[in-house]
Amino acid sequence: MGCRKLTPQPRHFAQRADAINVFKKDFPARLAAIEAALPRSTPIELWWWDEVRLAQKNDIIRRWAKPGTRPSAPKDQRTTSAHIYGAIFPGARKGAGLVLPRGITLHPV
Repeated sequence: MGCRKLTPQPRHFAQRADAINVFKKDFPARLAAIEAALPRSTPIELWWWDEVRLAQKNDIIRRWAKPGTRPSAPKDQRTTSAHIYGAIFPGARKGAGLVLPRGITLHPV
């Protein structure tokens, strides 16, 4: 049938399909409005940020065993996570990042 096994692109369950296009469409007008409200010589920096949570979750591995038996496999129930926050300012080739053991709430300005 011409199909191949592919890895799907991850997507947040509550992501609206039109959200990205709406943002792209309104961005130049919003930026112009902000620029018009500022004094004439005020520099504007556009920083782009993202966040990710990395977690280690141990899985039960497969074991070789005789048919009809059920081998035991101890499992470590602990998990370890790290939260990574990063931001870039491409115009000045600047970047910043944080790696934290717990998440924080970031509110874009």
